[in-house]
Amino acid sequence: MMKLSKLSNLIQPSPIREMLKEVNELRRNSVDVIQLSTGQPSLPLDEEVLNFLISKLRENPLKVSSYSPTAGIPELREKNLSRFIIFRKNRC
Repeated sequence: MMKLSKLSNLIQPSPIREMLKEVNELRRNSVDVIQLSTGQPSLPLDEEVLNFLISKLRENPLKVSSYSPTAGIPELREKNLSRFIIFRKNRC
């Protein structure tokens, strides 16, 4: 049997994987969760946001196709926040 190095014991679990476990547990308990931690958000894409993304892709494809800042792109965060507030008001 292959042995792992002692250093491998120092590897910490991925925080994102831990968040996914929590999301899955909440969903199993019938909690409506909007997942923004990984992959695709479960919100419909606004036409204005889509057009913004397309314009940014045309301006600088390498910048757009690279990793975004960990906290997200400020302009998109603002737009998503305002859309989320409207979305929540319509659901409540």
